[in-house]
Amino acid sequence: MRKLEWQLVFFTIFVQMSVGIFILYGLALIFLPNQFLIGDGYLFNTILNICLVIIIFAVTVALTHLSQPLRSIFVFANMKASWLSREALQGFLFGLILLLLRSRDALFPANDLLQQVLIGLGLMVGISLIYTISRLYMLRTVPTWNNLSTPLAFYLTSFLLGALAIVTILNLQELMLNPNSHENIIKAGTWFIYGLVGLQMVSSLYPLFSKRKTEINTGGRIGFAWFDMWWLLVARWGTAFSGLWVLFILPNNRIENQIWVLTPLLLILISEILGRFLFFWQ
Repeated sequence: MRKLEWQLVFFTIFVQMSVGIFILYGLALIFLPNQFLIGDGYLFNTILNICLVIIIFAVTVALTHLSQPLRSIFVFANMKASWLSREALQGFLFGLILLLLRSRDALFPANDLLQQVLIGLGLMVGISLIYTISRLYMLRTVPTWNNLSTPLAFYLTSFLLGALAIVTILNLQELMLNPNSHENIIKAGTWFIYGLVGLQMVSSLYPLFSKRKTEINTGGRIGFAWFDMWWLLVARWGTAFSGLWVLFILPNNRIENQIWVLTPLLLILISEILGRFLFFWQ
């Protein structure tokens, strides 16, 4: 793996996380307004603040990947042919929508229609952004990337980290502000997370059973990086299952320690970062 690829790992993971949080919460506001308290401005602003901070962090990390960051503006110059240019535009639009929504009380107070339009636009841009990022890695010279398992893996990561972040936020809100206010949603979100991890495990097996050759990176050996990087694979799923275990015991133990509430998110975030390193190692 090249020296600077860690920036790409953190950039892709954190952009996916921010988009996943917004998509899942935005869908909840549209389809479950009563259960998700659409009038709860504090919770909505908290979600937007977190999404903005994550996006800013991801972009800052991405700029360090460039040898000349000041020339990054030229990335917009080739929209017709470059997935990188499209990624940059969609990322900019997504960040702008987040900023407009966060400033809604000052810019367009009491305008629910405009808020809903912006949420809808944010959902479309976010979904498109994840696909565009995945397209950057669907290279013909890397057969294990050049298939539908790549966008599937990127969407699963986005929704997994997004769901985890939302469940964590709701758990912290219950702990500090309003006990049992979102108990049913937290339970549903937890089962959703279990399902996503299961789908991730199934989809990650694809390269082992793919008939496509991998001569470029491994001389045609089946399994490519998995056998050479077994320790990374063990660390990835070990941290993931540890995070799921802590998430499972939280509701049954009435834990009042904020660190424990944050633990599942931190462990599974580490797991996804390790998984992305393994992806790049391929």
